[in-house]
Amino acid sequence: FLWYCGTCFHLQQALKQPTDTMKEVLAAANRDPRTRGLPASSFLLVPIQRLARYPMLLGAIMERTTNKAEPAGLPTAKAPAEEMAKACNDRLQNLDDTQTMKTINSSLDFSRIQNPDQVFMEGRRLVKRGLVHIAVLSSSGKIVKSKPIEMILLTDMIIYGKRTRAKKCLVYKQVHRS
Repeated sequence: FLWYCGTCFHLQQALKQPTDTMKEVLAAANRDPRTRGLPASSFLLVPIQRLARYPMLLGAIMERTTNKAEPAGLPTAKAPAEEMAKACNDRLQNLDDTQTMKTINSSLDFSRIQNPDQVFMEGRRLVKRGLVHIAVLSSSGKIVKSKPIEMILLTDMIIYGKRTRAKKCLVYKQVHRS
């Protein structure tokens, strides 16, 4: 099932930028009344969503089963279902984090930095990304000038720079969080 999670993730990424042939196939599938107009991505997720519901279903059955009935196999079945659901969630999160880091890495321009550190590394994840406005204040406390800076907070590094017209981030500095 972990293999399916990985395949599902990559198929969802492919559906975000479909080829012309893929668009034709998806359009034909949408016209089929059996799909009820649902997008292909929803069919990819159904098995994963179902797997996540099994531990909850088994837990609910255990709570509602009286002592007269024998739920002997239920606790034995619930633990592996929880483990598999957690393993699938972890796999999908790992794949998503990797894709996010690849996207960030491709959007950074290190031309202003000598010997930049590699951004895409095993175990490094995005914590927060966004614009921060750096303000210069006058002696009276009024804002004289404001400059937007893009900040990227990773698990072990902070990167800041300026957005360019090419939708890249011209990196001013990388600082390790240690």
